[in-house]
Order: sequence, then structure tokens, then C-alpha cells
Amino acid sequence: MYRDLGDQRGMSRALNNLAFLAVCRDPLPETARRYQEVLALNRSLEDPRGITYALTCLARVRIRTGDFPGAFAALDEALRAPPDIGYDLWTWVRAISAEAELAQGRIERARELLEQLLPILHEQQLKTDLGFSLSLLGATHLEQGSYRSAEPLLLQAYEFLSHLDFRVWALEPAIRLGHLAGRVGRAPEARARYAEAARGCLAIGDCWGLSGCCLGLAELAAAQGQAPRAAALMEVADGLLRSIGAVRTAGDRRRYDALTGALGAQKTARSRAGAAETQRSIQRFIASRDPEPLRTLLKLSSPATDTAPPA
Repeated sequence: MYRDLGDQRGMSRALNNLAFLAVCRDPLPETARRYQEVLALNRSLEDPRGITYALTCLARVRIRTGDFPGAFAALDEALRAPPDIGYDLWTWVRAISAEAELAQGRIERARELLEQLLPILHEQQLKTDLGFSLSLLGATHLEQGSYRSAEPLLLQAYEFLSHLDFRVWALEPAIRLGHLAGRVGRAPEARARYAEAARGCLAIGDCWGLSGCCLGLAELAAAQGQAPRAAALMEVADGLLRSIGAVRTAGDRRRYDALTGALGAQKTARSRAGAAETQRSIQRFIASRDPEPLRTLLKLSSPATDTAPPA
């Protein structure tokens, strides 16, 4: 519509919205192409905010594909944006820079960036960026096994983000809270956190987040001696990432490798029929956004019958 009307700024906003949703649920090469289109349009408009936003989101796509040189190249340009782009965007670029550091395993650098950023976010009352950054900071503690210091950060992040109109932001701290609960032996809470996050991911078509839920649920299954169930969940997690062209973060890769080692031959003992069923369910989810096959595969009950996680 905007293209037909010749409204370039309207088209830029529409493309921004489409690309934001695409980073959650579409194949990442296609998402990168959309952000390149947004970036080119904003360059033609000489719009510093639009350029900075597109560069930062393009960097996030590249983080998920494991292209860290490309991610940091985009972030370096975004970090040079003029100060008058606004604190909301200025802080967002720096939060994504911290996410990039964390994703490749540079935990101390990520924490340093986030601790510099948090006072500004509090002062400016930027709740979305604050919740996102608190979740990342909690993740740096979680990665190092500092569960006592990680938990209040993740709970605060979840509290901020779950009260936004766009609750998709609360999915990542919910997944991290599931990981933490599993690590400290609170398996029922961990399952409830993962179930909540998985339902949210299914609702918006978020393959990346759903893969993280499956990894966590696989760890819980393995800890209970349910090796076939754990292997099946790992297969779903793998298939979801392959479907969008994503790779695991450094932290999730360590978890995955440890779980693979613990399961041994059980991981490769899945039947061809089971593997085919998994792939069909994922393809149906990608093609039509139909969550039911994956919901069944993951044994998720309806929201009304699941045990709610602690507040």
C-alpha cells in the first residue's frame, strides 16, 4: 500500500515491523534480505534513526546465524550514530552489542557493557530495553553458574517485560528462568517455565525461542532417566534451528554438547519414522503457523491446565 502511494517513510515503518516479526519466525537469510531492504530505503531517506535501527536488527540476525564479523560490522556503524537519534535507540544498539558478546562466549565483556548501560536505562525509564538488558545480565551470571545472583535479575526482567502489550519480549527471560530452575533442582518449576515460554513461541511462530525450550526440556528429561524422550526433544531443537538457518550461542552449544555426551548412543537411536514425524511437524509449523503438531510432539497441555510458574 505505502509503495503504491509513494509514501517511502510509511513503507519504511511497515518494513521495520515485518522484519521485526521475521527475526522471530522466518528463515534468517530471508530476514536479512528484508533488513537490507529497510537499510537501503532509510539510507535513501537519510534517516539516521531508521538506518541505526536497521543496522542493529541486521546485526541481531547475523548473531543468530553465527556471523559475528558481520554482526559487529553493522554494530560498529550503528554505534557511530549521532547522539540525537534518541536514548531509546542509543541504548538498544548497546544492548545488542552486549548480546553479541554473550552469544560468542565473551561473558565478562557482555557484563561490562550491560553494567554501564543499566543506570542510563533506569534514569530514562526505558522499560523494554531495561527488561531486555536485565535478562542479558542475568544470563551472564547464569552462564557462570552464579544462580543466586542470576535469579533476581531474571525475575526483574520477566516482571518488566511480561507487563508490556507486546509480551513476546518476556519469552527469553522465561526460558532463562527455566534453565536456572533446572540447574538448581527445581524441576517442576523449570517445566512450567519452559511450557509457558513454549506456548508463547508457538503462538508467534518463534523457532529460535522454541528450540531453546526444547533444549531445556531435553535436559530435564535426561536428568530423570528419560533418554529416548530427551533424544526426541533434541531432535526437535535441531530441526527448528535448521529450518531458519540459525546456530546455537556459545552457552547453548556447551549445554547441547554435554547432553549429547550424556545420552551417547541413545541420541542416534531414534527411528526413521520418529525423525520423519518431527520434520513434518516443523515444516507444517513453518509453512502454516499451525502449532498443533509441535504442541502434541512436545506434550504441551492447554494454558488452562498447565501449572503456572511462580510469580
